[in-house]
Amino acid sequence: MAQICGKHDVAFADGGECWCCEEQKLAATPGAREAAYRNPAFLKKRGGLDAGAAQRSIVLDKLSTLKPEEIDKLLALAGAAPSPGAGAKRVIG
Repeated sequence: MAQICGKHDVAFADGGECWCCEEQKLAATPGAREAAYRNPAFLKKRGGLDAGAAQRSIVLDKLSTLKPEEIDKLLALAGAAPSPGAGAKRVIG
């Protein structure tokens, strides 16, 4: 049975903790809040992202920090890589 947090008016699992209260505790520790938002279990508890979406979010977060020159290098590397199966010889026996 779910319980209701009187402070935040949020439902949470019996024996659990209101995610708003949990987030307030995380805010006291530097970096803990960011780490929690990268944790799929924490996000799922909030009714947010699934594990796949959380992983994509981490990747997009990393890509957003790249400088234009780094993006150009990354695109050049991606364009230089042969596509899977390109130039592969087929052996028919």
